[in-house]
Amino acid sequence: YQFNKDELIASAIANRGEMTQASAASIVVDLEIEAQGKIRGWQGRTFAQGADLHVQPVPLGRSNGEYVPGAFAPEMPVMLAGRKKDRQQRASDLAVRAKAVVDKAQNLVALDVEVQYLKWQEAVEDIQGLREIYETAQKLPGQVEKLVQGKDLTSAAIIQASTTAISVRAQLNDEMHI
Repeated sequence: YQFNKDELIASAIANRGEMTQASAASIVVDLEIEAQGKIRGWQGRTFAQGADLHVQPVPLGRSNGEYVPGAFAPEMPVMLAGRKKDRQQRASDLAVRAKAVVDKAQNLVALDVEVQYLKWQEAVEDIQGLREIYETAQKLPGQVEKLVQGKDLTSAAIIQASTTAISVRAQLNDEMHI
């Protein structure tokens, strides 16, 4: 199989759940800027008042041998206070932060896909190398048997050659089925 790394990254960015969540949160926060512009008075309720932003728990980060960064919950107070322009500015600041979360998620998804692609590429190279060795190893017991015929050598060399051939076959199977 041949894979294009850039296409894999683009597909992951378009389809991964964390990207969908971060993008949706960013869109909603952008809409809040417009909503605050339409509210009269000194206080404006936000979408956070009607929605529980903490219903879905945010995944925690891990660094136990494998680094997995923690996620960020959407930031939005339940109410913004002040003049209309001040409330819009505060909502705009929160929108900038939401866009930063989208960018971070995009970079992390791209990095994750690139790491998986490189692991796949390394496995393919290992398999190709083992296939070449496998062909040589399969012929080895027969070649050793020809050398041993007519001589006073024990069959230990033939057994060793067969063991080597079986070992190479097992390594090839392991690499192909990982």
